[in-house]
Amino acid sequence: FQAGLGETDQNNLIWQNKAWLIESFEDAMVEQWILNAQQSTSSEITGRKAADTYEFPVRCGFLNESYAPLSDDTTVAVATDVSVAYLQDEGLWPLMKLVVENVLTEGKAFTKTVYLAGTGLGGSHAALISMYLKKNQDKSYDTYVIAAPGFQCIARDKYSKDMTPSDTHSQLKIYVHVMDALAGSVDQYSGTVCRYGLRNFTTAEPFYAYCSRMVGHTGPEIFWRPSTTSTTTTADDATEETLAAFAEYDVNITTAQEAFDQCHMYTHSVWYALMLLSDEDTLNLDGTTDGGCETVDPIDSADKYGKCPTTVTATTDCANFFAPSAEVSMEMLAIIVGSTGGVIACCAVLGIMVVRHVQKNAMEDVATTNDQGPPATGCVARLMRNCGVYLGARGVDRAKDARIRAKKARDKRKNRNFQEKANLIDGGADGGAQATIVGRQQEDAIENVEIEIGDNPKSKKDKKEKKEKKEKKEKKGKRSSEEEDDPNILEAVSVRVVKEAPGDDLLGANVVEKEKKGRKRESRDTE
Repeated sequence: FQAGLGETDQNNLIWQNKAWLIESFEDAMVEQWILNAQQSTSSEITGRKAADTYEFPVRCGFLNESYAPLSDDTTVAVATDVSVAYLQDEGLWPLMKLVVENVLTEGKAFTKTVYLAGTGLGGSHAALISMYLKKNQDKSYDTYVIAAPGFQCIARDKYSKDMTPSDTHSQLKIYVHVMDALAGSVDQYSGTVCRYGLRNFTTAEPFYAYCSRMVGHTGPEIFWRPSTTSTTTTADDATEETLAAFAEYDVNITTAQEAFDQCHMYTHSVWYALMLLSDEDTLNLDGTTDGGCETVDPIDSADKYGKCPTTVTATTDCANFFAPSAEVSMEMLAIIVGSTGGVIACCAVLGIMVVRHVQKNAMEDVATTNDQGPPATGCVARLMRNCGVYLGARGVDRAKDARIRAKKARDKRKNRNFQEKANLIDGGADGGAQATIVGRQQEDAIENVEIEIGDNPKSKKDKKEKKEKKEKKEKKGKRSSEEEDDPNILEAVSVRVVKEAPGDDLLGANVVEKEKKGRKRESRDTE
């Protein structure tokens, strides 16, 4: 299998590996320069990566450019009896399978050893055919590939139904120049990979400077070569400074493309490879080379490390890069600013009103709590209370509270009366006259209370009791007059009753009435 450097071969290479050339070629070439060619990098190399403003038009132009594996697929389809659609979808692969199946018919015996070999893009096809025969005929043919691009990703993406690229293919032997970017920087290999030309790759070689000049550029900058004079596009309203920068960038990548072509006139040439491999210091008797050999494992079937790129990222980047930017007029800007300011002002006024409302409700919480009982606690309850809703508040029995307050007042007065009695007893005879006066005042107060209580008798029994009370009071008055004339008689106990304050209920009047009945019994006993 053989291929050249013509336009058709170049288009076929780009058709197979466009995603790799866009996403991975730049890094692969720098790695090849440092690891395979064992050269040092420099600020000049790292500084060749252009800004997106300049590189993206090239990248997107290369992405949108249409490439075909065949220049006249209709003629080929008629000559080979293969459909045009099949050729457009898989390129030369259907034709290669037809040739191999005719030459290496399954079950056919050969008297000599059969080898598969290829150079350039033909070397990639030889490796694909070797994997195809291993799967379909269960035969492993030793395959020697020279200066060929990689084949792992293309086998996974387009031809996986005809082969198993994730298997180990030890029958593959690949030989590539240490600085052949058309081979070593495109796609990936599997099998045994040997690199040659390291001993001769020095600054003394005429192509060394060309190979150095291309390192650091992207795949689109190297491979996209439109028919127009300029490789970039600029905006209609670009300034002179911008136009000058684009012109300088055009010159830069044009120089890189020329250097790439000059470098590969040597490194990718099968004749230059033959000259180097004829030297025993380059190719050893055991098949190893001056650049070293290594066994490369295939990419796993799931490609969990993402070694085979796609054009999804580039498609998204280009869509975003060329998306029209929205221009905001001064009128629209004024509307936006005014609307934003109005919203902020309204929020500020509303906040002030809420704060004042909260403060007002906080001051009224005590009065409201006395009327409605203790409100519920918590953030929600406090928020609802600020809005006038009192969660958990309950009504209060006012009559019950009034009775409790009246009872406390009576108990307090009773304790005070008991204390006064004790004081009178301790006072002795000297206080007799004073006790008599207090007793009379007490009786007058009791009379007033009795009159107030009896104003509205409820039955005949109440009237009778009232009359008896009056008669006993008159008798008691006469006896008191007699006792005042006798200085040897001292009243030991005197009770002081205070008229109920306004607002006391009937419970207090009933207590006074009970005390009056008690004194009446004491009078009877005395008599």
